[in-house]
Amino acid sequence: MAIWIAIILGNIQGIFMFFPVSSTSHLALAQHLFIWTGQELPPPESAEMILFDLVVHVGTLVSIAVVFRNSLSRFLHDSFFGFLAAARGTMTSKDRLFVSSPCWDSFPFW
Repeated sequence: MAIWIAIILGNIQGIFMFFPVSSTSHLALAQHLFIWTGQELPPPESAEMILFDLVVHVGTLVSIAVVFRNSLSRFLHDSFFGFLAAARGTMTSKDRLFVSSPCWDSFPFW
């Protein structure tokens, strides 16, 4: 695969990751389009292209974690110490906010 094709596919992944549509399907459509135009590209169902898709998805996840690192670390810190305070019975109003958050209701350990 040419580097410029990888850059285009990476950009497609990065753009469509934040739309309520499947970014994976857009990658597959772009890969088929490149193959149809005669570019040297393995088939989308090949192991090489599945690995490429996985790498660009992980790259998107890492970039989101880097951009929101301060918010994520503050949320995880406050949640962890909120759970500790709940176990000790010394919860403050801030601890109650994180421990009783609706997002924790979906976890099976709660």
